[in-house]
Amino acid sequence: MERSATLEHGEQITGFLRGEFAPNQTKLSLFAGFCPPLTHIPSVECLVVEGDAQLEVTQALPHGFSISVKKRQRVPFGDSVLLHFTALEFGEKGRDV
Repeated sequence: MERSATLEHGEQITGFLRGEFAPNQTKLSLFAGFCPPLTHIPSVECLVVEGDAQLEVTQALPHGFSISVKKRQRVPFGDSVLLHFTALEFGEKGRDV
């Protein structure tokens, strides 16, 4: 995880998350925490870097975010997905706490 300051969006936090699926599992939830927390609720974007899954940011808070990861189909063996995320303190959806 990397934290930096930008002129337009305040603080920016970027990083990677890996989710591990058990055999036949199709859904999991991941959480990335920020310490210290941001001053506003961030705008969060996530992209699949490795693997096959659909993503939905389910909650964004100044101290982190949760994401739902869904496999498109069941597989009889364990699998993983690698995600890249960017959280912008003053992004399009960023709001005061």
